[in-house]
Amino acid sequence: FGIPLPENIFVKENNKYVTTEDGIKFLQQYIKAGGTYSALSREINISATTIAFNCKKLGFQNEHSKKIKGTKKKYPFNEHFFHTIDSPHKAYWYGFIAADGYIDNLRNYLEIGLAGKDKQTLINFSKDVDSKKPIYERMKQSIVGDDKRFSACCVRLYSVEMIKDLENLGLCQNKSLTYIPPTLEQCPQELIKYWILGYFDGDGCISICQNGRFLSSFVGTKET
Repeated sequence: FGIPLPENIFVKENNKYVTTEDGIKFLQQYIKAGGTYSALSREINISATTIAFNCKKLGFQNEHSKKIKGTKKKYPFNEHFFHTIDSPHKAYWYGFIAADGYIDNLRNYLEIGLAGKDKQTLINFSKDVDSKKPIYERMKQSIVGDDKRFSACCVRLYSVEMIKDLENLGLCQNKSLTYIPPTLEQCPQELIKYWILGYFDGDGCISICQNGRFLSSFVGTKET
């Protein structure tokens, strides 16, 4: 590498790799010199994804090292789907993810998890972003304190480009506490109603009161 390789760049703590002090110094120099995750992965026998995650967490990135070299997606999809919100479908999913999506800015993935009965929603999303990645299904334990289990499903897409576009749209980790609705630059006025529909499908509720009247409500930040 042209840079002395320390004895330990990472140590394992609680089944997670943590960067050592020597490792931090090495990675800072290595990334600055244009080193790639895959080359380092072959040398120290730790996955390129783990190295990339720790480098991004430490803020050690440059244009040459943002993508993990030598990797190819098994299930390619339209990673630029959210680059510009210019259609009802894009505005709808923009709103839905704002309400019910999970974004990991460190590991660069988008995850949407729903109850098993709502699998068709994930099928529709996958179709719109041209993804053929299988939808993951499993049984989950109820969080309300009983022993009930329920069917759940999710889709997870890894993409530096898509996460960057979502960040530009105001979507990031812990968005439930800080999210602000889109500006007209992010979502044109004529498409706002589709954003509202997507958000409502994700975090809205329709109920019938005892007097027979209908009630609709949203969950979200005060700005939303």
